[in-house]
Amino acid sequence: LARLGGDDLVARTVLGSLRMWGYASFSRGATDVPPLTEEAVDFHPLPGFYWGLTFESGMGGFAQNFRRAAKFFQRSAVQGNAFSKCNLGALYRDGCGVDQHYPKAIALFREAAELGMARAESYLGRAYWVGQGVPQDYHLSYQWYSSAAAKGYLNAIFNLSSCYLTGLGVAKDVARGLTLIRDAAEKGHPLAQFKLGVSYMDGELVTLDYKQARYWLTLSAAQGTPEAQDTLTFLTIKEHTF
Repeated sequence: LARLGGDDLVARTVLGSLRMWGYASFSRGATDVPPLTEEAVDFHPLPGFYWGLTFESGMGGFAQNFRRAAKFFQRSAVQGNAFSKCNLGALYRDGCGVDQHYPKAIALFREAAELGMARAESYLGRAYWVGQGVPQDYHLSYQWYSSAAAKGYLNAIFNLSSCYLTGLGVAKDVARGLTLIRDAAEKGHPLAQFKLGVSYMDGELVTLDYKQARYWLTLSAAQGTPEAQDTLTFLTIKEHTF
């Protein structure tokens, strides 16, 4: 096992995960974690992350088990894996598999953010925006969202638009806010698509345009945004009424 501590272990972990999740042909009769892979968790942080993700999402034929996911993320996080730190932080934030503990969640998000992880930065932006686990601070929220958005993280791009549209944490700039919404929408963010569609439907932020409204709302609905389909129905009524 000692010689598996390098790149060979990483390659085997990735391949094993792809097979287990159904992205490659793999016949597995075991009903639990293969012993070699579980032991390999102690030699490299990546196996722990993949096993944590497997149990968190219930992939590869394994039942979803947040408690097991948390244990694997913990083993990987102490080895410095930013993804495991962030995912474990989310479990503490949401109380899944562990007792809900906002301070632990924030600490883990900070550690992951310090390693450059955009998702963790976005989570911190959200925490400061709503005051969850930290004192509410719109300016710090803006800073964390900005950092994550600069890395291309779509949730952060969309949420950063709220800072500019409301003037909370930064000088109000409606044009900049709209640009961010459009950017996120064009890159496939369903809530940004919904927001842009509603804006065109109501003539807010943009010129009233039912065709554009239908286009963006349809894209959002196709991604499962519950409000989008209802809004499309309302749009049809507006089109035939006004």
